[in-house]
Formats: sequence, C-alpha cells, structure tokens
Amino acid sequence: MDSRSRCKNPRSLARRDEMAADDVIIFVSSRAVWRVSVDPTVGAVEIANAIASGLVGRNGEVVVAVPSAWCLVAQVESSGDPRRDDRKSMLFRLEEKLPLAAEEMVADFIAQSRAQRRRALGVAARLDVLRPVITAAEGAGVTVRCVSPLVLLAAQNVPSSDNVVELWPEGGEVNVIARRGNDVIGWSLTAGSDRVAIRREIDVHALTFAEPLRIEQRDQLEAAAVMFARNILAGRARPSVQLRRGPLAAADPIRSHRRPLNLALAAAAAFLILLTGAMLFRAVRYERLAKSYERQLSTEFARVFPDWPPPGNVRAVIDSEFRKAQAVRSGATSDTAHASALRTMHDVLSRFPTQAKCDVDRLSFGDGSFELQGRVAALEDVEPLAMAARDAGLEVPPPLTRRGEDGLWTVTLRGARPQPGIAMVERP
Repeated sequence: MDSRSRCKNPRSLARRDEMAADDVIIFVSSRAVWRVSVDPTVGAVEIANAIASGLVGRNGEVVVAVPSAWCLVAQVESSGDPRRDDRKSMLFRLEEKLPLAAEEMVADFIAQSRAQRRRALGVAARLDVLRPVITAAEGAGVTVRCVSPLVLLAAQNVPSSDNVVELWPEGGEVNVIARRGNDVIGWSLTAGSDRVAIRREIDVHALTFAEPLRIEQRDQLEAAAVMFARNILAGRARPSVQLRRGPLAAADPIRSHRRPLNLALAAAAAFLILLTGAMLFRAVRYERLAKSYERQLSTEFARVFPDWPPPGNVRAVIDSEFRKAQAVRSGATSDTAHASALRTMHDVLSRFPTQAKCDVDRLSFGDGSFELQGRVAALEDVEPLAMAARDAGLEVPPPLTRRGEDGLWTVTLRGARPQPGIAMVERP
C-alpha cells in the first residue's frame, strides 16, 4: 500500500492525489480556532515540529478536528451481546476489513440502532500520525480533550430525523454521508470534480435503504464543526467518534477538571486550617478568662473575708455564706440554717454506702453543704452517693460529669440543706 493512500469509502482504498499532500488540522478551543497544515506522509518528528510551531503561545483545552482523508472506514457486524461486542473484539473485526493491524490504529464505532441487522460503522486512524499530533499539541501547552473527524463533528451539529445523504465539501473533495436519522451509517470520500464518482457513491449508500433518499448539499463545514466542538468543551455534547482513546487516551481521565478540583481542595484545606486556628485562639481566650475570673473571685473573697485563709474551693465557701446570709435576711433561725460543717459531714458520711464504687479525689463540707469530686467507672455508681446525701436532708441536683481519656467518668456532686424561700440551682 502506498503511504499516501486513504480510505475513501467503506469498501475500498483509493490513492490520494499526489498534489494534495498537506492536510489542515483544526484545533478548536472555547474562544479561538487554530489551523495547522501537516503533511501526514512525513515522519513523526516532522509532524510534531509542524504542530509545535503552529501552536506557539497557545493554551487551553481543545478539540482536534482531523481531515477526513486521515480516516479509514468500514462496516462491522455486531452480535448484540455486550459481552462479545466489547471494543477490543470490534477492533479485531474492523482489522479484517482494513489494511492495518489492530496495533497500528485507533478506532471508534458508531452503533446503528435502527438497522435491520446489528452492525456498526468503524472509524479508524493511524497511530503513527495521530500520536505525534497529540504529543506535540500538549507539549506546546494545550490540553487535547477530543480527537474526531471534522466532517462527523459538522454532521452532528445538523440534527436529522429522515433518511438522507449529505454532501459535505472538504477542500477539493466531497464527503458523502448516509444518515438514518441522527445515525451515520455510511461515509465515503471522493474527488469533488468527479460527478460520476459522487453519483456512484450516493447510489451505493442508497442500497441500504428501502425507500428513496433525499440528497442534501451542505456547506460551512468548518463553522458547523467548530460550533459542535465548543458544545463538547462546554459539556453539552459528546462526539459520535472519539479517537482520543486506547493508546492515545489521556493518562489522567479527569485532568480537565483537575485544576478546579485542586483549587477546591486547597480552599477546603485553608478553611480547615483557619477554623482550627480560630478554635485554638478561642480556647486560649476562654482559658485566660477562666483564670482571670478565678483570680477575681479569690481577690474578692480576700477583700470580704480578710481573716480567712484562702480556701481550696472558693465557690463552695461563697455558696455557703450566701445561703446563710439569705437565711438571716428571711428571718430563719432554725437549726438547719446554722448547722455546722462537722454535723453535715457526719450526716452525709454516715449514710454513704460501704461498697461505694467511687475513687474520691476531693470531699469538702460547709455549713449545710458538701461537694464531692471523684471518678467512677459508670454513671450508675453515682446515684447511691446522691441518695445518701438526700437521706441526710440535703438537696442534690444532677451531678456534673465528664468522661476522661482513660474511660473513667469525672464526677462533681454537690448538695445543700434547703433554706426557706431558696431553691438550689446547679451552677455550671
């Protein structure tokens, strides 16, 4: 086979005109269109150099529209069984009808959903031509999203619901495309000046239809292909033939979304860092406030009770003095209001269960009040202590509990004798 030959129709190969060796590859981005003339008959190095020089200073994501003359087309039979009709098996069936080995080409298939027989239109291109194009384009700074024949992109931009044969001029040649609705079931390429050859190709495609076909002349091939390519880039459409697959597939399948994903992850990480810093700052601030309030409380206690040594639990002493002051104000003179701390300790401890499962860290008594700090394995172990304090005539609100890293519960249990007109409220 001559290196300049191309597949002109589904049945045979025809030699391309020697005078038309250069083809134009169209790179479509969301905002611009770049055209690069490439001679497919030269080596990979020359192809790469042509692409690199034509895309100097370009960037962004692109759809690559390749000339129709670069493609090989053939019909392949389909069994209808997805397990048997995987892409690899279809490629080997296409290999039987093309002058290329499966390892030398990349192919995609257009299924014919309304055909009487199960078949697909296989569209292939040479790896040694497309690979340097993609490599050079991405080396120049652009990202190749899709590689597809120019005429098929244009045909997809013109929806159809009838059986029709479309004539798409491309340079000095004409694409003859047979469509059943939106399905492309036949595609051939012939010289635009050979009217007899064009008529022959139309008649061949008409053999697959039972009814007469309508022939439509199309123009503005590039404009239609560019419009559909931009729909692909915007995520609104998918190409019927995608040659950016198999050995030409991108190493990172989501690389087109990689940048926004990285930005989103970076923003999330920055947010978490800022949130952690804010929480640490507030924790330090709250700790300073707590220590400041404790110092103020101790200072105020020393000012009000200058003759008392600083107690270990200022709050318990202040609560006790507050209750006594309230009792004096209300005129209460009962023994309960003036009970000594020793009496309170006796009444409470004498009723504590002997088998109490509590490690007591601190136990303090005041005039008619007490406070217990300790650790228990289960919260149920606190209730016998609270019941004992209630039996001694004290009001015991729910205890304060906190679970430690060792699995034990730290418990603060308080109680006080009821005063006339005063209800004990647990303070946090």
